[in-house]
Amino acid sequence: MKDKIRIPLMSLAGDNITIKESKKSLEKKRKRKFFNHLKELQFLFKRSDQIMISYGIDTIMYDEDYNRLIEELIRDYWGEVVAQVIFWWVYAVEDPKKYDHYLQEEKDGEKYIIKNENQLYKKLKQLNKFKPL
Repeated sequence: MKDKIRIPLMSLAGDNITIKESKKSLEKKRKRKFFNHLKELQFLFKRSDQIMISYGIDTIMYDEDYNRLIEELIRDYWGEVVAQVIFWWVYAVEDPKKYDHYLQEEKDGEKYIIKNENQLYKKLKQLNKFKPL
C-alpha cells in the first residue's frame, strides 16, 4: 500500500519523502486482521473435526506441529492476553448467540458478556489489551 502512494509521490517530491499512515487506517487494518485470524483459525479447527466426523480420521497428531506454530505466531503478533482470548473464542465458544459467554477482567474480576466477534474486538480495545499501533 505504501509503495502505491510513495512511488508517484517520489516523482513529484523527490526521493526523501516519508509517508506516515494515520491511526485510523492502522486501526482498520488491525481490526480486519483480527477478524481474519479468528475466521481462519475457526475454519482450521472445524476442518479437523469434520474430517474426524466424516471419515473417522484423527488428524490431531498430524496437525499438532502446525497448530503449535500458528499459536506461537498468534502470540507473537497479538501479545499473550489477546492471543489467549482468541484461542478461547475459537476453541471453547461454540454458539455465541445461543449461550452467554463472558470475558472476565483479571484485575477486578468484572465480567463482560460477549455475543459476537465484533463485541469481542470492541471489548478488548476498550480494555486496552492490544499492543500499541
